[in-house]
Amino acid sequence: MCTAIAMHLSDFSEAVLTTHDLMPRVHCRGGVPEVRFHWSDPGPVLPVLDGGQLKIVPWGSRDRNGPLPTTGWTWRQTIEAGSWSWAAPEPVLIPAVYGFERGVWYRITEGIHGLLVQGPSGAHAYMICEPPTRYYRVMTRSDRMPWLVGEVI
Repeated sequence: MCTAIAMHLSDFSEAVLTTHDLMPRVHCRGGVPEVRFHWSDPGPVLPVLDGGQLKIVPWGSRDRNGPLPTTGWTWRQTIEAGSWSWAAPEPVLIPAVYGFERGVWYRITEGIHGLLVQGPSGAHAYMICEPPTRYYRVMTRSDRMPWLVGEVI
């Protein structure tokens, strides 16, 4: 799976940075500022492109009493089997340029497939994962990897 992502700071408008208080998430990688989103953050959020518009939404759900699954990920085959149909899911793009898993940052070319669902408090995004390639499993020691757009690691 992927427990954090990063996007270039230049991909965000000043309004989005301010509205969502993203400046504390800014780090530099090789002199290039980026905004990082970690599942382990209190109140984790994810950037998603929904209808061409960049939105910052809660990453999954941690509410054990709510109707949404208490996780931040879902399997691709679960979606394809129709198991999310009750939530009127919408496909979205998580426009990540880096992913992170078990101490390893890795480059992402186009982004990660995501699922946007409506909960009692509004939209929530789930990262879609699939079984890992051998390379990804060796690199991260993980039994799942993000479903990347237009590439395979």
